[in-house]
Amino acid sequence: MTRRGRWLLPALAWLVVAVMALAGLRTAVLLVDSWQGQQRYRQQDYAAARTAFARTTVLNPMSAWSAHFNVGTADYKLGDFEGARDEFSRALSLASQGHTCTVGLNLAWSLEALGGTQRDGGQTAAARQSLDAADHVLAGLDCSSQQATQRAETQQRVQSTLDQLPDTGSDPAADERARQDALRRREQQAQEANQQQRASASPSARGSSAAGGVQRNW
Repeated sequence: MTRRGRWLLPALAWLVVAVMALAGLRTAVLLVDSWQGQQRYRQQDYAAARTAFARTTVLNPMSAWSAHFNVGTADYKLGDFEGARDEFSRALSLASQGHTCTVGLNLAWSLEALGGTQRDGGQTAAARQSLDAADHVLAGLDCSSQQATQRAETQQRVQSTLDQLPDTGSDPAADERARQDALRRREQQAQEANQQQRASASPSARGSSAAGGVQRNW
């Protein structure tokens, strides 16, 4: 073996060791960020949870789909349904077969919530597009047991909402009526939110989760 070859072998060995050390460090950082995100999520600090989860989406060779999935759950809780839709879409494209139903349900629920927000804002065409997308996602899911029931119930809700959407077309008068209806709904929702806030201050108040609320992955 030449002198150059004798020097090359130790150099390669050190390079392998360095790469393995960096990989181990990155894995440790990912685990810490994931744990912090879970803790903040349980504490209902969803903004901090999202920040921690977002760090796990960078160079994650272990579970890239779950990183985007977790960011999506935080986005949903923050009311950012477009962000949740985008993150769950990325997660669905990366998830293995055993996780596609869970991810797909969360994606459909995000699209359903986005469609409801758009409907309440008088954006009928956008609402129909979001709800149609939710229906398309649900139709492509292969779920079993309890998740199959959730899938069927969500499909029924989405179809019911689609059926109730006004077909305004290009009628200016119909568009204005839809806008006025949306304003009235927002005023009613604000009143209901104030009532719920006062009720939650009571010691006897109990928390509840709405149908279609996102599922966590831990």
